[in-house]
Amino acid sequence: MQNIFINMASQSYENLIKGEPNNAKTMESWDTFLIYYNCPKQSKYQRNILRDMLAAAHCVWEIHRTGGLKECLNFWVFGSNIHRNTELLKSVADEHNAKYYHFIRFFMRLLEYPDCESLCNNTPMKNSRLEDLLSDWFKENICKCRPSEKLKLIHCIFELHDEMVTRDVVSNLKKLELFNTPLNFKDIQALDYCFKDIELEELDLRLCALEDKSVKRLRSVIKNTKNVMLSSNHLTKEAGKLLGEILVEPGCIIERLSLGTNQLGDHGAQELWKAVKHNKTLTGLYVYDNKITDGGTHGMVEHLQENLSLQELHLCGNTFGDDGLINILKLKDTKKKLDVVLQIAENLELFEYVENKIRGLNQTWKSYDQKYLDTLLVAVLKDLEKQDCNKDPQITWERVDNLVQEIKKVQKE
Repeated sequence: MQNIFINMASQSYENLIKGEPNNAKTMESWDTFLIYYNCPKQSKYQRNILRDMLAAAHCVWEIHRTGGLKECLNFWVFGSNIHRNTELLKSVADEHNAKYYHFIRFFMRLLEYPDCESLCNNTPMKNSRLEDLLSDWFKENICKCRPSEKLKLIHCIFELHDEMVTRDVVSNLKKLELFNTPLNFKDIQALDYCFKDIELEELDLRLCALEDKSVKRLRSVIKNTKNVMLSSNHLTKEAGKLLGEILVEPGCIIERLSLGTNQLGDHGAQELWKAVKHNKTLTGLYVYDNKITDGGTHGMVEHLQENLSLQELHLCGNTFGDDGLINILKLKDTKKKLDVVLQIAENLELFEYVENKIRGLNQTWKSYDQKYLDTLLVAVLKDLEKQDCNKDPQITWERVDNLVQEIKKVQKE
């Protein structure tokens, strides 16, 4: 039966590199093999999934036999624009696309099975030389690649499920940047596995399509990061409650928490004020554009005046009436060392950040979700057009007007 398996794996690899599903004859062999091992229901899997799994097994066995692991990893993970010498890669077509999505995950999972016998008998074999090769390859690539490629590497580490390799690779990482990379459930699962026990300087998950349940799953990762950036996602009051719980956990090291352009609302904001009262590490809290109204300021003064670490609080883009403004002014008066920013032009650093981002949109606007970008530009424009703010003295009204005109120009385009 092992010979049948070996032949099926070889045929599947040939079909994979041609972009073809396994043919009916191969599937008949697969049915026979599974019935022999008393698991016939598995034959209902999609043909392409079976092809990818068997092809990955063939590729792994050949690598254990002849070498070429790093060259194969470079090709399967990063694409085909490299020199290909190994027998496994010579025949692969030039295109490299999503058809290898499942293959590379099976490939990583099967690496600890050097031959057909070990796989059929479920006897994985640890190989220190293989672990060293993998660690070196991951460390060489994970710091220099683009966010989308970095996510591929994180999935590879997750599928490999080797604690030694995982710890060796991620323990030296100080920043995890996946800005503008939408994340699904499997992505979040892989991130949690790789980084839950690691201290990070920065976690950049802005514009990653995160939901409240994503925050719940990444709880340990968030808690162990100094600069947490979760702006421009789909977070609601539930995320506000979860983040509040994280902020008061023993061992929380968060210093800056960016939550702008979400939907925390009044209840989410109130959960954060309660938590900040007891937190001793947070220096910056950014909850701009979060649908916070007067109700969200209730209890704010009472809780924040007890905190000794907070230095910046950004509230731009929210809608406050007289009651809300009274509470905010009271907070400013009570906490004179706390920089409470209500509008963009009140803070030079924030204004210059927005200014640079707007000017760079000519080159980057196509990479963003257009609905998100349109909504954000409207909010920024509304904020800048207000003439009653306590403007930073280094920002002239002419400069504000120039930025307004630039935004309107981008909106027309």
